[in-house]
Amino acid sequence: MPLLQSLRRLALALVAAVLALAPTTARAKEHEWVATASYAFTGNEGNVYEGVLDDGLAKPGGRFTATFVTEISEGGIDGSNVIQFGGPHTLKLAFHYDFTETGGAGVYVVIGGTGRFANATGSGVTSFEDNGDGTGTVIFAGTLSR
Repeated sequence: MPLLQSLRRLALALVAAVLALAPTTARAKEHEWVATASYAFTGNEGNVYEGVLDDGLAKPGGRFTATFVTEISEGGIDGSNVIQFGGPHTLKLAFHYDFTETGGAGVYVVIGGTGRFANATGSGVTSFEDNGDGTGTVIFAGTLSR
C-alpha cells in the first residue's frame, strides 16, 4: 500500500509540474493601466459632443490619439472613445463622469479592441480637468487585461 501511495504522489507531482510549464496564452494577463491626454471638443449637435484626444500616453500601450463622443445631461457625461495606438491597434472605452467644480470624475470600462488589444477587458477610474474653452486634460487609471 505505501508503494501505491508513493506512486500516486509522484504522478500528482508530475501532473502539477507539467501544468505549471504549459503555455498560458489562453489566460489574459492583467496589468495596471494609466493613460493621459489633452482633449478638445470638435463639434456638437444638441447635447451630443464629439472631440479628439491628443498627446496621449498610455502605460502599457505607448503614444496614442483618440476620438470620442459624449452625451451631456444634468446627470453627468456618458460616452465612449476609440484610442488609436497606430496600425491595427485600438482600444475602445465607455465612460461616465459626474461633474466636479473643475471638470468631472467617474469610471470607465474597456468594451473592445483590435490588434494587440483584441479581446481586451478592464476598468477603472477617470477624471478630467476643463480649461473652460472646450479643452482640457483627461486621465484613466485602472486595469487592462489582454
